[in-house]
Amino acid sequence: MQIQDAIEKRRSVRHFTEQKVSEEDIARILKAGTLAPSAHNQQPWFIHVVENEDLKEQIADQLEQTGEEGIQNTARIIKEANVLFVVFEEKTELSVKMQQQSIGALMENMCLEATELGIGSLWIGHILHCEKEVQKIFHEKRKVACALALGYTEKFPSPRPRKNLKDMIKIHDEEESE
Repeated sequence: MQIQDAIEKRRSVRHFTEQKVSEEDIARILKAGTLAPSAHNQQPWFIHVVENEDLKEQIADQLEQTGEEGIQNTARIIKEANVLFVVFEEKTELSVKMQQQSIGALMENMCLEATELGIGSLWIGHILHCEKEVQKIFHEKRKVACALALGYTEKFPSPRPRKNLKDMIKIHDEEESE
């Protein structure tokens, strides 16, 4: 698969089959993530790989306690996912924004590699609603950044509408006058 194909085919998957993701594919996805660029090469991430159903259930239970409908759906997805990566921020000298951008690159690399392997993914921000509880579950002092649910796709989502490129950019070329 070409990179453009992976970019175009990547979707936020919210329904997974019971088919297991192989250890080899998990390792490939993690490696792709850790090859992401990061500000000052700080690599400000630490990832817990969760295949244990009880741990996924504990995290989902914490999300369910929020009572919010969208977050309830995220809890279901976490339970259904074959693998869950819980990403923590490694303490560095970087600013918060630079750390977030670096972790964003890690996440997108992992989503694209999963797509290449035919594995569905969902980048999860709702996990921040129960950050302290998740830290306790993993005995972590690091801050929670996000999570990534992985599994084989049960329902392949259609492409979502996108804004027109011309509505999102302004080109400043040599002919532009001040």
